[in-house]
Amino acid sequence: MAKPTERQQRWIALRRAAAVTGVVTLDSADRHGIPRRSLRRTAAEQAWTKLQPGVWLLPGVELTHRRRCLAVRHVAGPGTVIGARSAAWLHGLRREKPHRVDVVVFRDERRPRLDGVRARHSRTLLRRDVVELADGLLATAPARTVGDLSRVLAAEPLLYAAIAARQEGQLTENELREVCARMRPAEGTAALAWVADEMAALDSGFEWTVRQGLARTDLPAPHPSPYELPCPDGRAIHLDIAWPAWRVGLEVMGLSAHGVATQRTDQVRHNQATAGDWTILYVGWQRWRDERAQVLTEVRSVLAARGAPV
Repeated sequence: MAKPTERQQRWIALRRAAAVTGVVTLDSADRHGIPRRSLRRTAAEQAWTKLQPGVWLLPGVELTHRRRCLAVRHVAGPGTVIGARSAAWLHGLRREKPHRVDVVVFRDERRPRLDGVRARHSRTLLRRDVVELADGLLATAPARTVGDLSRVLAAEPLLYAAIAARQEGQLTENELREVCARMRPAEGTAALAWVADEMAALDSGFEWTVRQGLARTDLPAPHPSPYELPCPDGRAIHLDIAWPAWRVGLEVMGLSAHGVATQRTDQVRHNQATAGDWTILYVGWQRWRDERAQVLTEVRSVLAARGAPV
């Protein structure tokens, strides 16, 4: 086999370097000694997907929102801060992929206007609000991200995003309150303050959804937060939803409650509670969505059997 020419070696090196991020840039062509006009011609001839001026998707690579963000960073500059919906997606707080790249700009900075980019200047964005991700992208920290989402999301999805961040150890209620205090004059901070208050008494977003559903029935009101139940062996467990007066508990299992550790926790809760003469019911997301009436009937029957006024 013939040895690659120097020109071919440069292109091979360019493609290998680009494979790390999945995007090819004019700057990367410069670093590998490839003329810019040559890269532009190749991109045009092979119909590469253009993400931003001077940035293309590497052929054969999936177009993801992260790569769109990387393309914006290449053009707008290394100090570009990804925020709002885009930052939430990068942090894993939202499953819905944004249609545009959200960028937050410090009050004393300017960024170029780019297609597919929604930029917003912020007077309250601080350097400590920004974190660096594994691939070099800068994004708003999770607490600040949830704060920015309060401008664009309704209360329920905002609460879900905040609780998802807390479950991953990415934020605390106090961090959220600190962001809220700085952003109070801005639109959406009332919702953010409500989220900080609500999540303090919740283990999951799904628990909040079930509690809202229960509140719309004539069933007795459950304990307002996860209930700490002392067990016969001296330990204490926390039931998601409980009616202590009648020793009835309802454990909710959201979309993420499938791990071995979670299953073990559920089994310990069930065994300890039943040993203390409690009746524990379970409901998953899909059953609550598709069979809510049946679930409520089951809860009502158990409460009635325990003497509750239903």
